[in-house]
Amino acid sequence: MGCEQCDSESLKGHKFCSNCGTKLAAASAQNSKPETERRQITVLFYDLVGSTQLSTSVEPEDFRDAIANFHNVASAAVRPFDAFVGAHVGDGGIIYFGYPVAREDAAECAILSGLALTEAVSQITLPNGEKAQARVGIATGTSIVGRIEEGDTGNSAVGKVTSLAARLQSYAKPGQCVIAERTRRLVGGLFKLEDLGIIEAKGFTDDVHAFGVVSRQETDRFRALRGSGPELIGRKEQTNALRQKWEAVLGGENQTCLVVGEAGVGKSRLIADFVNSIDHTNIAFIPCFCAPHSRQAALRPFISRFRNVAGATDHKTAPCIKALDERLAPRTSELDRHLIRRLIGIECDTPAQAQAMTSVQLRKATIEALINQIDLLSNDQPALVLIEDMHWADPSSRDLVEKTLARTDLGRVFVIMTGRPEVDETWTKASSVDRIELPPFTPSESQALINQVLGAQASPSMVKAISERAGGIALFVEELTKAVLDSDAHVPGDVANGFELQSTFSLPETLQDSLLARLDQLGEAKRIAQIASVVGREFTQSDLARVAPDLTPLIERGCAILHKSGMTTALSGETSAYQFRHVLIQEIAYSTLVRGERREYNARLLEALEKDANAQSSIDAERWAHYAKEADQPARAIHYWLLAGQDSLRMFAMNEAEARLRRGIDLINQVGDPRERARLELELLLTLGKVLLAQVGHANPETGKVFARAKILAEERGDRAKLLSRVDKSLQP
Repeated sequence: MGCEQCDSESLKGHKFCSNCGTKLAAASAQNSKPETERRQITVLFYDLVGSTQLSTSVEPEDFRDAIANFHNVASAAVRPFDAFVGAHVGDGGIIYFGYPVAREDAAECAILSGLALTEAVSQITLPNGEKAQARVGIATGTSIVGRIEEGDTGNSAVGKVTSLAARLQSYAKPGQCVIAERTRRLVGGLFKLEDLGIIEAKGFTDDVHAFGVVSRQETDRFRALRGSGPELIGRKEQTNALRQKWEAVLGGENQTCLVVGEAGVGKSRLIADFVNSIDHTNIAFIPCFCAPHSRQAALRPFISRFRNVAGATDHKTAPCIKALDERLAPRTSELDRHLIRRLIGIECDTPAQAQAMTSVQLRKATIEALINQIDLLSNDQPALVLIEDMHWADPSSRDLVEKTLARTDLGRVFVIMTGRPEVDETWTKASSVDRIELPPFTPSESQALINQVLGAQASPSMVKAISERAGGIALFVEELTKAVLDSDAHVPGDVANGFELQSTFSLPETLQDSLLARLDQLGEAKRIAQIASVVGREFTQSDLARVAPDLTPLIERGCAILHKSGMTTALSGETSAYQFRHVLIQEIAYSTLVRGERREYNARLLEALEKDANAQSSIDAERWAHYAKEADQPARAIHYWLLAGQDSLRMFAMNEAEARLRRGIDLINQVGDPRERARLELELLLTLGKVLLAQVGHANPETGKVFARAKILAEERGDRAKLLSRVDKSLQP
């Protein structure tokens, strides 16, 4: 940027021309607008001890040169540790780690930098003849980060973490490096630390626990820090158990198993390999998948399956009654046909038998109809029922599973379920349920997976580094190895030595940091990943265009990059529909969006979905409620939670209806308009009251409490007649 008055070149960050003193024009708004992002970083603050005393004892020119030399030495000391030098303000400075590209060892690098900085500065002789000393404070946390340029004047990272690092620096003694508790947890036992206890940190109401860094520990890094994909590695015992059970089913027996393991250990990979290995000729395969956003959606895994059978592959396509009837078991009763049709949204005449049923009886009969369907199909051929991710199952689906296991007359049926260790239903302990535990990988299994992902032989150092950090979790091993490939942090050696790591590279230590590092390596496609994360785990190119129409030219190219990188997979039979390969990939991408962007993008998406909706198309009210809530539009979110609750009520899924309605009630106080707030609350309470009458009856105190509050609101609004009418209908059999 040059001076308009004398045309002299001005130094970066200067507000006035150094030649003539004219105020410089500000950078254009387009160039100065920061590209902000929410992310975890580690921040280092440092300053020169005794700078005020030095300034009063030497000539100004000498003081200026001493400060400049101090910063130069500090910058040189931290450069080997991938430090990003930010602002130099007077005798102090700020340095970032984990920005602009995330890295797994940011906290470790920050502490190493702090130690190197204090050591290097101690070698400086100041103009007054004394040796220089620095103080260092380090903290890790979430920050809103703008476009920070090397040596920027001003702090472009905003958040508590920067203030905390500054407070720790002011607390440190000369030559000392002080770190925060969160930073200490990240580095484990890599450093010898002095516990400084709770310190006084101005402006912080919470206790601040500080630690002084004494030295780096010479210890085993693993012990200090631990706490359609590749071919299946290992798992022979578990695979043999599944095959033996399948052989028993083919012989006429009924088998049930629950595959249990922590997130990312490879449950789905094991099941997919087993399913692909069996002969699908003359078997009934019924795959059902639970989802985290459907934990209050009654029987959603089974609804999705039967809608798919009926030709409804998306929410806009109506299920076909003919397609459904052709796939149902031949001896399915008319009542069961009606209940399954009704369950998936097919309008049809209600038989007299169903008309005579109460809501509780209809719910029970619907669950029995689904179980009967499994039984009837197994009479003609072996049936394999897969229910993935039971830890996300809704109450009605869990009830269906329990009732299925209680049936002793089922024929050749193999029920396979997967779940995380938190699945602790009573039926999981039944003798009829065989529990198959999936442990972490052994070192040799991790090495095999690393080699498979690399497509070559990894060096012993690379295998050791990845295996130690992955902890045997298959997903961690796979993603960490891909991060190595994506970052070009490996160098191919000869065939005997295999792949070797560059000496300057440190592998990701956690899955979150690994995925954030992979996001940072996507280039322009990273923005597409962030936009897609707003839509959900599954998304289409048209969804992305709804959220960010200004990025339309980039969408197709960005989706191709995401797919090629392995971050997403293409949905079967779709040319522009994708799915994040793992939920955590979506979550980490979404977490980097700042609040304003989240609100804007969710609002755009919801508005587009509402515009496209029509009277004939069904809506996913629970999903739309999520978009409205994230858009900071509580009234619209409540509206969709009400619709979602009413949908469950129509299906007589009372537990799910209550859960959805209470989600809406939780948001009531966020509605600003008093009249709108009262109207929405009244609608929620009247619907909830109907649910409670069916669940626990009118004598239950909770039912009385709900209707008492509804009465007050109705009288305030002058809607007493409406209240009486709704209560009267609720009490009718």
